[in-house]
Amino acid sequence: MATQSQGSGGYAIDEALAHAFAAFGPAYKRWAKTRLSQIEMNYTHARPLHVLRCKGPQIMSGLGDELAVTPRYVTILVDGLEHEGLVSRIPHPNDRRATLIKLTESGGERCSAIGERHVEAATELLQVLSPQQQQALLDTMQTLLTELQRRGFCPEDPAVYGQAPAPPP
Repeated sequence: MATQSQGSGGYAIDEALAHAFAAFGPAYKRWAKTRLSQIEMNYTHARPLHVLRCKGPQIMSGLGDELAVTPRYVTILVDGLEHEGLVSRIPHPNDRRATLIKLTESGGERCSAIGERHVEAATELLQVLSPQQQQALLDTMQTLLTELQRRGFCPEDPAVYGQAPAPPP
């Protein structure tokens, strides 16, 4: 249902917000990718590190589900990250048929560097907003993320809710 108030470009506010969300997400992702390239890691390889840091060791299929990639592609990703020393394969403690993918110390350090770069990029971009606008944006985003969580769509990063990443095993 469209609201009566007008947003940017003459659209009703709900249409303007939908367009802004649709445009901002991909543009911000591209912005963040340019910052990751400065530490020689692309977004595709950074995501598994982030998932492992936040959720702890994962079986291959679980990691693939989190990343929304095929089993073959998760194998390729893990092989590459393992070759770089960023993850390791360890036996599952309860299922001898399964292997867990675990973040190595080096992988944790790289993930921290990526996180720092992400914060730097966001800070750079958010400088166009006043401190009050930044707080209002944060409050709004937390409200929306909480609503998505209530509806069963949780972001992969527990820090969004003020929680610490999973401790290393």
